[in-house]
Amino acid sequence: MTNKKRSLIALTFVIVLLTSTTLFYWFSKQKTQIKEVNVNPEYREVTEKIFEQVLSKIEAVRGLSLNKKVGLKIVDVNWVKKNWGKEFIESASRDLFIEQKIYEALFLINESVNLKKIMYDEYSLFTAAAWQGDIYVVKENFNPYKKIDAEKVLAHEMTHILQGVHFMKPKTETYDSKQAWSALIEGDAMLAGDKFVEEEIFNKSRVSAKTTVKVFNNPFFNPFNYEVIPEPLIKLWLFPYHYGEDFVLYLYKKGGWKEVNNAYLNPPQTTEQIIHIKKYLKNESFLKVPSVKINGSGWEEARNDRLGEHFIYVTLSTWTTEKEAEKASYGWGGDNFTLYLNKRGDYFFTWLIRWDNLNDSEEFYQCLTKALRDGIKAKKLLNGIWGEEGKYIWFKEYKDKVLIAGSSNFEQLKNFTEIN
Repeated sequence: MTNKKRSLIALTFVIVLLTSTTLFYWFSKQKTQIKEVNVNPEYREVTEKIFEQVLSKIEAVRGLSLNKKVGLKIVDVNWVKKNWGKEFIESASRDLFIEQKIYEALFLINESVNLKKIMYDEYSLFTAAAWQGDIYVVKENFNPYKKIDAEKVLAHEMTHILQGVHFMKPKTETYDSKQAWSALIEGDAMLAGDKFVEEEIFNKSRVSAKTTVKVFNNPFFNPFNYEVIPEPLIKLWLFPYHYGEDFVLYLYKKGGWKEVNNAYLNPPQTTEQIIHIKKYLKNESFLKVPSVKINGSGWEEARNDRLGEHFIYVTLSTWTTEKEAEKASYGWGGDNFTLYLNKRGDYFFTWLIRWDNLNDSEEFYQCLTKALRDGIKAKKLLNGIWGEEGKYIWFKEYKDKVLIAGSSNFEQLKNFTEIN
């Protein structure tokens, strides 16, 4: 993994969950009483001075007006974990349980991983956030004495407030569409941070309105705990930042901030459009794929979703090379992932993926076979089922579609394969 991928954006709670909306949306609904912590007077003075400087210039840099008063709140890690971390984990407990099941079923994590604990612990890494119209900085992580870094953080977060003033969030019903929207808003905020730094360092006449200079390597990002968090989760969670930045930069070079603003009127719908921006510019969308139902009583549908090209890429790259996974996930045309649970603790999922043509379907089929055989080293059992005790998977190609099914119940999956 590159150094760029070994970083965590300061605003951690725009992480998109498979089983709920974004953490950012959850926080926007909360009304927590704010009690700022005691800080060194010098720290407060320096932080407030930088905040006012950024606040006075961000409108000109981004080309949008705030039209509202923005305040600065200084909190500490304990406050963040108590008011944001603990409350979110408790309210999203069922969603996180389902999400963990999905990751386990797709061999992205093993049973020893505790997703709830990982999410909670990440709150201690927050640097800054835009929340309910104000900017929050976490004193243990936000360093105002590194002025350029601090300006970049605050410009990033103020851009999120500008977005809330000027643009309406579209209806995003799937994981794939949430990731695409998050990529747009995070890419926008990251570019605004870059442009703010350029304005501070360079003479404005030396910087073209349609170019940008990567002056810093986002030094305000905090690292993930790589000893605890599986790499597939990091790839999924950082999608909006890594791919969103390139997406927005392309638009900016094409037509400045006006072109970026236009994207909010016609926002990207899929991670495919973010990864391959020419598909967005051509308005190439996706085909709706139906949910595959299963037989048998006692099963309850827990999740019905579209996961998208990037999720497929991460799933394959976990057990093959990134080059192979990139090639095999290209040509995605749409998908439906449905998870079923029963009261005995079993899971069953179906994942029907549609491809642009037969060659794309075959490439994915072969790559998935290689991932199971050579990467996961799963055993091939009856009826084309792969796996071992407690975790089984089966897949079949139907022209330009591939159907994947998996379960912790071997007999249930065996019965499913006999009629499909």
